[in-house]
Amino acid sequence: MTTNQLLSKANNLAVALLKKGITKSDIICCHSENNIPYAILIFAAHFLGITVTSAKPKNNIYELENQIINSGSTIVFTSATNAHISEKVLQKVMFRLLNGFLYSMEITELSHHLMTYSIHVMTRN
Repeated sequence: MTTNQLLSKANNLAVALLKKGITKSDIICCHSENNIPYAILIFAAHFLGITVTSAKPKNNIYELENQIINSGSTIVFTSATNAHISEKVLQKVMFRLLNGFLYSMEITELSHHLMTYSIHVMTRN
């Protein structure tokens, strides 16, 4: 992949994130190996000024759960290899939310290498 191709893909992902309503106040947790889709995500997030917290690909359920909660991540990107761990963690995180919160979780496959989980949490008025 050339530098121009990398930047083009990162720009396309940044535009897609904006269309999904992602803002600078969101935090992305990336639970993936170091690979090209990971680099594309990092560039896209930097283009938008979004904070990224990187989770080690070998994190277990407990470690990933703590990282998502402690960082306040609202979006989780994961590789296909780690998807089963991320799904279990997100189910636990959703279950742990207080009754005063409404939530939904949207899963989008960006490529066969990288998936994203968007967590939408709103407080009741």
